[in-house]
Formats: sequence, C-alpha cells, structure tokens
Amino acid sequence: MPNLKKLLVAVIMIFVSLLLLSQFHIDDQLFVPSQPSTNEVANRPPKAKKSPETWKQLRVQVNLSPISFIQLNQANQSFIDETGIYVELVNTTDKLTDAEWSNQLVQEDSVDIMLIDSTSVLGFAKKGWLLPIEQSSNAGFSSPVWLMNQLKWNGYTWGVSAQIDPYVLVWNKELMAGRTKESLPSNWEEWKRILDPSSQEGASVSKQPDLLERGTAAVELPAMPQAWFAWHDGDKEAFLSLIRRLGLLWPEVNQAPLMRADRYAKGVTDNAKGSGLKWNQQLAQLESYRAHFKPWGEKASKSDTWDLLRAGRVAFGIVPYSEAVAEVSEPLAIEAPADVHLPAGQWATSRSYMIASSSQYEAEARQWIDYMTSLAVQREWYDTLSVLPAHEQAYIDRWKDIRRWLPDMFLPQANQGAALFHAMEPIYGWIGTAELWLKGTATTEQLQKDWNHPSTISR
Repeated sequence: MPNLKKLLVAVIMIFVSLLLLSQFHIDDQLFVPSQPSTNEVANRPPKAKKSPETWKQLRVQVNLSPISFIQLNQANQSFIDETGIYVELVNTTDKLTDAEWSNQLVQEDSVDIMLIDSTSVLGFAKKGWLLPIEQSSNAGFSSPVWLMNQLKWNGYTWGVSAQIDPYVLVWNKELMAGRTKESLPSNWEEWKRILDPSSQEGASVSKQPDLLERGTAAVELPAMPQAWFAWHDGDKEAFLSLIRRLGLLWPEVNQAPLMRADRYAKGVTDNAKGSGLKWNQQLAQLESYRAHFKPWGEKASKSDTWDLLRAGRVAFGIVPYSEAVAEVSEPLAIEAPADVHLPAGQWATSRSYMIASSSQYEAEARQWIDYMTSLAVQREWYDTLSVLPAHEQAYIDRWKDIRRWLPDMFLPQANQGAALFHAMEPIYGWIGTAELWLKGTATTEQLQKDWNHPSTISR
C-alpha cells in the first residue's frame, strides 16, 4: 500500500510539472516581439542591426507636389528597409526663397539634406553652410557637364543633381486651329504673322476677320485674346525661355547664329572663352506689342492661370515641364523642346540635393543621396511621374521619348550646353531689366544700357 501511495504521488508530481512547463512555454510565445510592419517602420526608427545606440536619424527637407512627395516617400521607405537608417522627410507646401533656405541652414537643428534649385547651391557653399560632396559612382557625377558646372566651386562639388525641369510652351489648340500648320513659329516674324496679320504690309487679311476655309464655306476664326503670352511673374528662367522661344535672344558663334547643325560643334567647348560664343538680342521689337504679354501674379491660383488658358483667354503659357505635365488637358497641348531648333530655344533648370554643414551624419547623408540619385530610382520617377532625370545615361539610352523633353543644346554630348550657361552669367541680371521693360516700368534706353553694361546690374 505504501508503494502504491508513493507511485500515485510520483505520477501527480510528474503531471503537475508537465502542466507548468507547458504553461511557461505558452507565456513565452505570447511575449515574442513581432516584426514591425512597413507602415510602422515609416513612422519610427527601426531596430538597428547592432544595438539601439547605432540608430541614425536623418532629416530631409523638400518642396514637392503632394504626388511627388508620395513618390519620394516610397523610395525613402525602400532605403530605410535596406539600410536600417531612419530618414524623416519634411515637405514645405510653399516654395521657399533663398533667404528662407538660409534661415533653415543657420539653425542649430537644421535638417541634414535639402533639395533646392541648383543655381542656389554655390551661394550657400560660399557662406560655409554646406559640406562638399565626394565624387563617387552616383548619378550626381554622371550628369551633363552644364549641370555639373553649376555645382562646382573652389575645387569641390557642393551638390548632387536630382531632377531636370525644362521650360515648355503650352498652347490652346482650339484657339490656334487654322492659324498654324504642323508646327509653331520659329522666329518673331513668323509669330507676328499668326498673332497680328495686320502687321504684314499688303496683307489681304489686314482689313477683314481671320477666316478658316472648311470645304466651300469660310468660317471666321475666334478672335485672339488680349493676352498672347503669360508666365509666372518673378520667374526669370520662364521669362528667359519666353524670349528665347520667340527668337529674340539667341546664341552666336563668331557673330553667326548658333544653328542646330552646330550643337556638336568642336569649336564650342565647355568654356565659352576663346570659342567666340556670346548671346545677342532684339527684344525692342516687342515694343508695340508689350500689352499682349501678361505675367501671372506670384500667388495666382489655377483659376487665374490654367483656367484662362483652357478658356482661350490666354493663348500661350511658358511654364516648367513639371507643372505642364500635371496640369495640361484638352484643349491644351505641350510643345516638346525637341520641336524647337536653334537659334531659337528654351531654357532648363534643375534641382539638387545638398548637405548642411551642421549635419552629424555626413556619411549617411551621402549614402541617402547616392541612393536617391541612382539611375534605377530616377527611372522609377520618370516611369511613374515623367520627372526628367539628371543622370545623363538616361538620355544616352533614350528611355522612351525622353530626349524630346530636353532642349537639344542641353543633351549629353552636345558640346555647347555648358558654354552657353557660362556665357549667360554676365547678362543674367539683364533678364530682370528686360522683364520690367516688357511690363512698361523700364525704358528702352535702360534696357539697352543694361545689356551693354550688365556688370552694373544688381542681381
């Protein structure tokens, strides 16, 4: 009997032990940490690969449209997943001025990386607010020479080009039907023929309404609006593109207009010195037509800009390609820069990433920029949102119709792109005087004086 009792006690103890072990195992499984979801990673730093002390957190400030910011967020999430480096993105809704960017850079808690207009980069670098970018295999050092030169100073490169944004002509097809054939005019004389037929001496249409022949019936064309051309007020590159497109500002080589056949000319190198390259202009030809040029206010809404273009109350607009792609719909059309040939043309701008000198994570910042400017990521931007890449290989490989959207003088292997930018520097300040003259607030004498002596102009 005692043996039976001992046996029963032993069996009960074994059963209780097994029960307790089983319970501990379940509790242990309940407290196993789950892997963070993709959305969680985007909102808090991920676990570092070594220890919590190795977490890196970058801050990047940009000024992008909502849809472009979504695209950047997706690329940023891929970077976080691959590297374990957390990156916070900050998007400003309104475009910041250079002064506002400056205020950001001088703050102790400045962001690490900023995406700004390439033409502003060197101004910040010369004030000691940026870190130089080391040359590597990234897209920034595979950009066309005219882009690279905008970012070099004192033997260093101070930014990495991310996007190119050429200016394009947007026009109302219904308004211009019957006035143009397959292409738009290439010089001012041709523009005058379609915009102001009465200006042609002896023209039979000078005393009668414009007519469009449709079979045997003559249909009166819609009247041209008072506003022929519009652009965003204060956008010097837009105004520069406008007068370039009208054929009133053109490049010359040895006093002869630079033609399309010369775009690979060996005599025009990266530097304008010694090449005989310079700019010439005849803006005064617009004097009697200044009332037909109406800039949009800096704070103009879509009802003041795009709605007027669609309604035919403005005939043509000069806008950045990125804006045109987002806004154009029937009856509007975009003129591809490839359809405009030298000596006429348009201009192009770009945006670049730069690293603030106050950044504590220089290596990580460079790694993030390398990733975002890689050919693969730029291809995603182009395929998804038609954002033009800064990587010249995209234009060499001829992605889709990409070469149509960059002015031919800025294409890779076109020798004069960098030289034209260099030759523009002395007269860039004149663009402001020219815009004031077209508005009627500067005299023709001042226009010509500032052209002849551009160094006296404060930019």
